[in-house]
Amino acid sequence: MFSWLSRRKNTVTKVNARRAVTIEPMESRQMMSISVKFVNVDISAAAKAADATLSSLRTVDVQATVTSGDDFLAGDLLLRLTTGSFYNTGLGGNGPKQNLWSTFPHVQFDTFVSGPNFGEPTILGRKEGSGAAVFSPSEVNVAWGDLANTGAGTFTIARLTMTANATGTITGNVFANSAAGTAKAFSAVIKAAPAPVTTGSITGYVFNDLNGNAGKGDTEPKLSGWQVYIDANNNGRLNTGETSVKTRSSGNFTFSDVPAGNHRVRITLKDGWRRTAPNNSSFSHNVTVTAGATAENKKFGVQAVVGSGKVQSTGTDAPRLSQTASAWRNTFDNTKIDDNTNIDDVLSV
Repeated sequence: MFSWLSRRKNTVTKVNARRAVTIEPMESRQMMSISVKFVNVDISAAAKAADATLSSLRTVDVQATVTSGDDFLAGDLLLRLTTGSFYNTGLGGNGPKQNLWSTFPHVQFDTFVSGPNFGEPTILGRKEGSGAAVFSPSEVNVAWGDLANTGAGTFTIARLTMTANATGTITGNVFANSAAGTAKAFSAVIKAAPAPVTTGSITGYVFNDLNGNAGKGDTEPKLSGWQVYIDANNNGRLNTGETSVKTRSSGNFTFSDVPAGNHRVRITLKDGWRRTAPNNSSFSHNVTVTAGATAENKKFGVQAVVGSGKVQSTGTDAPRLSQTASAWRNTFDNTKIDDNTNIDDVLSV
C-alpha cells in the first residue's frame, strides 16, 4: 500500500502546485489531522421495500473526519464476524455504486468501502494477507485508496450492513495526505444489536371516592390491596391466564412488559363497594400501549356502600345519614315483618 500512497501523495502535490498553492513540508512528528468514528445508520423505508431482507438488518458506518488543509488518502479494514453475516446485494463491486441508488434503493445499504462523498475507491487488496480484497458473508478484509482531492469534512469511508446478531472485532487504519506514511489506527467491538422493544407499561391507582363524583379530591385517599387486571377476552371477569396486579401500599399499580396494542383494564370489585370511575358504562379503561412508552394515570374510583344500596356519606351529607338510620329504626319498630313482606320496601327510606 505504501507505494500507492507515495504515488497518490505525489499526484496531489502536483495538482496543488498547478494551482499555485504553497504547501509547507510537515515534520513526521506532527499530529495527524484525521480521526475515525462509528455511526449507526437507519436503513431507509425505500431500501426495505426494495429488499425485505433489510428489515431485520442493521448498518454501521465507519466515518473519517479530516481537518482543514488536509485530505483523506487511504484506509484498510478487517472485520471477521464470529456470529451473524454481512449483507451483499450480489450486484458486484466493493464500492458504493451511488449511480444505482435511485433505481435500486437497497444498493445504498450494501457492504462496501468508499471515498469521501461516496466516491468510488481504488481497491488495493487486503489489509491482512496477500491477494484480492475479501467481501464474504463473514469477513471484510480490504485496503483501498482515494484519488480525489476532497479536502476537509466528515465522510463515510466504509458501510457495513449485517444481521442483528452479528458480533466481531473491527481493526483498521486511515491515512491523511499530510502524513501519507503514518497510519491512524482504529478498532471497535461489534456487539449484537439489542432486541427491539415491543412492550410498554400501564400505571394508575385506585381511590376511595367518598363523594361519588368520579374524580379524586385532595382528601380522598388511595386504596391498597385492590386487584386490577387486563381483561384479555373483555368479558368483565378475571379469568385464568389473564394478567393481574394489586395496588401497592401507595394505592398505585403498574403493569410492566405489556405487549403493544389495545388492552381493556378493569378492577375486581370488593363486597360492600361500588364503582364510580372511570365514568363510563363499563367502568373500565381501554388503554393503547405503545412500545417503549408508559400509559399513565389510569384511575379507578370506588365508594363504600352501607345498608341496602346506601352509599357512605361525608361532610354535609352526615345529618342525612343520621336521619336515615333513625328512619330505619322507626320502620322496624312499626312494621310487622312476615313471609309476605318485601324486605326492599321495608328498607326503602
